[in-house]
Amino acid sequence: MNIENRLTELIRDFGGRLPDEYIREYISLAEHNECAVALENLCTQLYEYDVVPTLRELTAIQELSDALRLGKETWEVAPTIDSAGIFQSISATSSSMAAARSSSWTASL
Repeated sequence: MNIENRLTELIRDFGGRLPDEYIREYISLAEHNECAVALENLCTQLYEYDVVPTLRELTAIQELSDALRLGKETWEVAPTIDSAGIFQSISATSSSMAAARSSSWTASL
């Protein structure tokens, strides 16, 4: 699947958790070859609206950021919940997420 399609699918996953106008705008950006802008805006709004991505969504965000050659500052502002259920920023959990990805742990947050 190409970057545009992967990003569009990811953006749609946040429907109902972010305002519909943002979802439409970010999909339009992705469809018009502005994937980096769409992903940066998505991550900003995840932070602004305290939307917690699932582990699968977060992994997709990180993979897309890497594919688009965006720095980790793009996605590490998004909120997450650690395994103990404590709300925190992604930067605090980056190393634990890498460990989780390498294991068979696939539980969603």
